[in-house]
This record gives sequence, structure tokens and C-alpha cells, in this order.
Amino acid sequence: MSRSYGDYHPSADEDSNKIGNVPESDMNWLGPLPSQTDSSRDAETESALKTLFGEAASTDHSHQEPTLASASGDRDIGSRLETGHQGQEQLNNLAAVAQEGSVPIDPALADSPTPTSSAAGGNSGAPVKRKASSRANMLARGGACEFCKRRKLKCSAEEPTCANCAKIGRECVYSQKKQRSRVKVLEDRLQELEKRLDHQNNHPSAGTGTSGTDDLLQTPEQDGVGVGGTGPGVYDDTFTLSSFDLGLTPDKRFEPDLMTLADAAAADTSVDAAGQGSTFPWENMTPEAISNEIVKAISGEKGIGEKILSHLIQLYVGPPSFPFFHPIIPPTTLISRLAPKSDSPIHPSLFLSFISFLLPLSPSPALQSPVIPSLLQPHARASSIHAIAVADPRFLDIIVANSTRALNYYDQARFIEGWAESAVSPAIIHATGLDKLGHVAERFLNGERGDRWRERVEKEKKHRLVIQKGVIVPPPTNLHEYENRVNIFWFVYRCDRAAAVGWGWPSAFTDEEITTPWPKEEYESRTSILDNRTIHHFMNSQTVDSAADDTPLCAQVKALTLLYHANRLFDLPDSVATPERTSRLIRLTKGYMATLRRVKPEFFGERPSEIGQLNQAWMLLYTVLAFLHAKEEVDAIPGTERDYLDQMSHAAGKVLEHIQLAQVNTLDVFAGHDLLSAVIWLQLARLMYKYANRIVYELQEGDEGRLLDLQAKGEAFRTALISIGKHMRYADVSVHILDNIRIGAEYKAGEFERGDNVE
Repeated sequence: MSRSYGDYHPSADEDSNKIGNVPESDMNWLGPLPSQTDSSRDAETESALKTLFGEAASTDHSHQEPTLASASGDRDIGSRLETGHQGQEQLNNLAAVAQEGSVPIDPALADSPTPTSSAAGGNSGAPVKRKASSRANMLARGGACEFCKRRKLKCSAEEPTCANCAKIGRECVYSQKKQRSRVKVLEDRLQELEKRLDHQNNHPSAGTGTSGTDDLLQTPEQDGVGVGGTGPGVYDDTFTLSSFDLGLTPDKRFEPDLMTLADAAAADTSVDAAGQGSTFPWENMTPEAISNEIVKAISGEKGIGEKILSHLIQLYVGPPSFPFFHPIIPPTTLISRLAPKSDSPIHPSLFLSFISFLLPLSPSPALQSPVIPSLLQPHARASSIHAIAVADPRFLDIIVANSTRALNYYDQARFIEGWAESAVSPAIIHATGLDKLGHVAERFLNGERGDRWRERVEKEKKHRLVIQKGVIVPPPTNLHEYENRVNIFWFVYRCDRAAAVGWGWPSAFTDEEITTPWPKEEYESRTSILDNRTIHHFMNSQTVDSAADDTPLCAQVKALTLLYHANRLFDLPDSVATPERTSRLIRLTKGYMATLRRVKPEFFGERPSEIGQLNQAWMLLYTVLAFLHAKEEVDAIPGTERDYLDQMSHAAGKVLEHIQLAQVNTLDVFAGHDLLSAVIWLQLARLMYKYANRIVYELQEGDEGRLLDLQAKGEAFRTALISIGKHMRYADVSVHILDNIRIGAEYKAGEFERGDNVE
């Protein structure tokens, strides 16, 4: 399908900043921050190196690795490590000292240039006496030198060399512009407004709302590197979204007063002149102007964008629940990270990405425009690229942001962009270790740990002698962090597998590599912590896992895993996709369904979103059976095919029963159902149409009833897509795809039939 929905083609601003030209001060470094000055740390490092490797070892700053310069140094190792305990203690001391001076994860993030000979020796290397100054008049924000900013040290800001750099004989570099006077700031602002006014006069079609001086929305250039004046590239490492006050408590230990947000949102509304309802101060603004204000607010600027963000946040923290996002971004966590003085500010890419799902829920018609998400997503994407380029430590935010944008692109029926975005998150998942969280929570148990804990630890030590097992984020420090990472992993896994089923392409995850346990209701009890069952156990155990204690999210993930494997049977070699494998998947699916709680109509009234998720899990499981029976039909002995076709049709009919259950009990809004429902309905409708067309050409006795049944079920799935398409563009486009399939146009524009095993 060619991109005909909400495509946006921005023009690049000649004066836009380049993300690639980020000063070193904006680069975040991996590893813990040092608690000492470099001089004392270098002394400790040199002492440790000499203790272990002999006098030849050194901490010279000429970018050379510590080496054993002589044979005597080699011989010293044996004498210095006389006992295993003493040697291990020395190694641990060396590792601790070396950790303080961690190298960047990417060689491109190498340290600043080494000091010249004039700085390292002679009179110029003598320490410069630090000028007396109070903390109040020390220096303006951003005025520290590169070294002090990177090491989080107090900088005297003296020129040409600050006190810290002079003390260790290091070249002192200032890359930030000096603080401008207020007059200069006003002059520059006036010049900027004049330029934009000239631009508007030359491009009258780019109107931006009611005010003639509104900023034009700047979006990333086509190469994905450059950004406009209000784009993500201007963020620095001290950026926070709490630059505007939402009236929230900054203390994470207390629940936020959600009524504060409700009152703030109400204060931004007014009753229209005709008394027809509430209006918002941004109602007369264009989508471009609204998008621009949102980007400006997230960039820390004042304006109406702050009110828009407060309004959207209130929608997120208040009812109804967001079952898909709340496990990975709990409302209380979001509030605490947005609060003033937060020690973990949310990354702008994540905020920009999931805002797109809040906009359609607003009662404000202006915010419901589908153009706004299309304008915000390029900024969110560029912000993620920037974060990766500078090794921003908020990698978990970037993971969620990428998958969220992928969902948004799929929802807009922008299939290629969605697939490209969803492919990034699994790669960062591997780099952060979120797929390897098995047994991690046992570290937080008081008392005896799980079975074979010591055996696993000892074996793992041997493994790590052979290969390094590093990640780019520190391990979780408590159960809350652990729970958040588990939920993030399954969020990304669910997005990836759903896209793989929708496209018929392989997933980026390998089941055997995943050790992260299934998502749970709680992570505090000992039983929950010790339950480390995951995909490999579920797919290969002789006994089927009971579904009695599974949450709706867990049931969905397991059902989606089964559906993915059923789907892949049609694209694997015959030696792999055997009838025995099909039978085993059928047995596993039916065994799991036998213990999963049923959906009853009366449940929807109590918890519509939660029951909607459970209902979607049941639809997934019946879709699994439909595909598996279709595979049995493909492999069937001639003359028995129709039996398996009838079983496939029966399973599809069960999905339709659950669709009707949701329609009747949620007043056709499908609470708790999301993009995954539309994906499987499209797949099942296609299956019905394809088999109906095949029967027409292979008509046998008794096929008339089958033909009518298949056609009717295909139409029922199409009708369901029309219904949910009122809230989801992907479903609306799926209806057009089905109409094309019915007339023989199988592939979308720009899509071609694969060339293997065809005439």
C-alpha cells in the first residue's frame, strides 16, 4: 500500500542544527560517574597497575593500553599472585579502579584530545590558583569546560585553563557559547522573527494558526540527521520535561494528586458563546501550529504547548485505563518523572512517541487531527537517533519509543516505516539484556535463593571466562526496576511478533535465546520471583503450563507465540514444518485453552479493558487453531482435505463469536482490543476468501454449503474491520486490502510476489 494517509514532506531549514555535530559535552558516558578528581584516580590506577604488572605499567594519557614492557614484568605476576585469594583481591581492586575510568562504548566517543607538551610539563603545567568565588556567582549554566561537565565536577570557568584541568595538566576546552547579554538576546530574537516573517511571506501556504508570528514547524532533514530550530537536536544532557511545572509532587514515594491535573485541564477550557460545550485555547490553531507548540514545550520553551501537554497527561493518568501502555509507563511513574527535580527525566523521544496515542482521545477536535502525529513522529525519530549517537543512558526509554512509533505507523497503515521502526527495538533489547532477565530477581530475595542457584552461578563463571557478557545499562537495583524491564521486554516482543504475523516475515527474536520470565500480576512474592518459566519451557515441556494464574497480557503473549509458530509452518522447509510439529502445536494450544478462564458477558461491565484483553487472547488462540488446521489440510492425504477445512472454518467461527461478544458488551468500541485484533481479523478474512475461491475451481459434492459458509465468515470479518476502523486507520485500510483480494489483486502497491518456488 503506497503511503497515502497523512504523508508529510517537510522542507529543510537552511539554519537547522545538525545532530551529527553534537559537542562532546552533550555526550553521555557509560559506566559510573567518578567520585574523585582525575589526579587521585590516576594515582590509584597507576599504583594498582604497578602492583599487578610491575613497574613498567603506567597510566600514560597517550591512548596506549597498559602493557607488560619486559619479561621481568611477566615473571612478577606469579610472585605477586602468591595465593588465589590474594590474587583475586588484587584483580578486584584493579577492576574497581578501572571501572571508574570506563571507556566509552563506541570509539567515536573517545576522550577529549590529549594535553600538549606545554600543558603537561614546564612552567605552564603548574597548578593555577583557583579564584575565590561563591557558588551563586560561580558561572552561568553551560559555562563549564568540557572535561568538568563530562565528569560532573565543579568548574572554576577560568580562562585559558580552569582549576581542575590545570591541576592535572590537561587541555581545557570550552565549546559552549558564552552567556549573551539580555540586549543581545532580544536583538537575536528580533532578527529570528524577521526571518520567519519573510519566510511566511514567501511561503503563504505554510500558515501556522491565528498568530502571524507563530513558529514554523521544523522537522528533520531527509538524511535523518539535521533538525530544525525547535527539533530534538537542541536537547542537551541536562534536558528535562519538568521545565514547566505541572503542579505535581516531586517525591516518588507519594501518590500524585491526580485532581491537580484535572483542575489544570479544566482551567484551560471555557464555555463557547453559544453554550454548546467546552472549548480549548488551541481550537483555532492549525495542526502545524499545534505540533510546533508541543515540540517547543518538550524543548523547554514556554507557550500554549504546556497546556496541551498538561491536558494530554491528564487523559493518560485518569480513567479509562490504557492496558497496553500502563504496564510499561505506569501513571505514577510518568508523573514522578515529569515532576520538578526528577532524578530520572523522561526522554523527549518517548514522550513525543506516545503522545500520538493520546491525541485521538482528547475531547478537543483540534487535537484529533491525524496530521499532528505525522508531524511529531519525525521529531521523535530524530530524537532517538540523537540519543543513540551520544549514548544517552535512557536506553529503556528509546526502546519503548521505537516500538511505540512502530505501532503508530502501523495504525496509520504506513507498513514499511512501521516494520523499520519495530526492527530497532529488538536490537537494543539484546544490547540492554532485557531478554536475559531469567533468575535476575532472585538477587533481591532475603534468605535462601532458588534451586540450583549456586550451581548456575559457578557454571556461569566458567562461561564468562570464554565470552564477555556485557550490556549497555546497569542491572536492576530493585524489584520495581526489574518489573519495569520485564514489562518493557514483553511489550516489544508483542509488537515484533504481531508485525511478523501481519507481514508473514520472520521475527527478530529467537525463542531459545529468551530467558525473561512471563509477565505476572505481581513481582513481590517469593513464589512469583522464583517462577522463571518462559517461552522455551512453554514450547518444549512435556506438560502444558496451566493458564489459571496467567494475566490477560500473559495469555496474549503466549497465544501470540503459538500463532507466530503456526504462521511460520507455511514458510519453513518440509523437513522442519512436519505434520508431527503441527500436531504438537495443536495439542499445546488446546491444552492451554483448557485451563484459561472463559470470557463471560457479565465480566465486561466490571472491567471492560481487562476482559477485552482476555477476549483478544481467546481470539488469538482460535486463530492459531484455524491456521494449524489449514496446515493439516495442506499436508492431508488426498480425499481427506475437506475434514481439515471444516475444522479450520469452525475455529474461525469461534473467533467471530468472541467478536460479537465484544461488540455487544462494549457498545461497539472494543474496549481492551487493539491493533492485534485487526491484524488477525484481516488474516482470517483473507483465509476465508482464498479458500472460497479455491472451492469454486475445485467444486465437489457438498461444497455448496462450505462455499456459502466461508464467504459469509469472510464478510463477517470484513464488517468487524469496518466497525473497529472508526477508531483505527489500519483496520480501515485492511477493508480496502480485502476488497482487492476478492478481485484478485493480492499485493499492495510497491509489494511483489516473492520469487522462490513459483512458476
